[in-house]
Amino acid sequence: ANDLEGVQIGNQLSKALWTQHAMVPAVSSLAQFQLATDPHYPTSRDARINTFRQIYSQQPGSDAYEALLTHAGLTALDTSDVLTKVASGYKTTVKYGTDPFSQSLRQIAQLIHADLGTRVYYASLGSFDTHANERKVQDALLKNLADGVAAFMQDLQALGKSDQVAMMTFSEFGRRVKENAGNGTDHGTAAPMFLFGSKLKGGLYGNSPSLTELDTNGDLKFGIDFRQVYATLLKDWLGADAPAVLDGASYPSLGFVQSTSNA
Repeated sequence: ANDLEGVQIGNQLSKALWTQHAMVPAVSSLAQFQLATDPHYPTSRDARINTFRQIYSQQPGSDAYEALLTHAGLTALDTSDVLTKVASGYKTTVKYGTDPFSQSLRQIAQLIHADLGTRVYYASLGSFDTHANERKVQDALLKNLADGVAAFMQDLQALGKSDQVAMMTFSEFGRRVKENAGNGTDHGTAAPMFLFGSKLKGGLYGNSPSLTELDTNGDLKFGIDFRQVYATLLKDWLGADAPAVLDGASYPSLGFVQSTSNA
């Protein structure tokens, strides 16, 4: 029913958004998400796009892959038209940073303002793989995170959308406790997750991990299974069937959502 159930800001679709039931575009620039035609012949652009649409509008055969590619082509073309209009219709007084993460959040704010029915947005900030010179790198990355989120939340408030959006951070790995020889830390297990939103109950959930009582590999012992955080957002925010997403397993809600939302 909606060709934009999810959108990733970036050049490559993350595995988190792979699905059999929706076409999720990876968009590096809303304004440039267009079918590229020959720039040497600008007057033929409309004819080329019409030809593309006619080719992909032909009734596909029985082959499933042919049907998939046909649908993907037409969906991309239609989505391109929508996103181009979104890019031109958004105005904000909020000053975002020039770093890629802040600009990704700015584009997400544009899409939220357009109210296209998108439920999930995905942006990334890297790299926290701090094997060397961790303090300098970590300070800069966390500043990008803080500044980007602050601008994004301010923009949502100005757009009247702050109570419709919940934001979650995650990483695929944590860091070791012990410093290595390069003034950094190596891959570890537990890591913090941050959540933002005016409809979320603030505070620290779980206990701070001990820096001395470590597991046999010298890693932190996590206090909350990250899937419990996912389950809370899936059920209490998105209104989704959490066990269906989480491989059939049920996890109790952490209770950080103030009220059920259809954001």
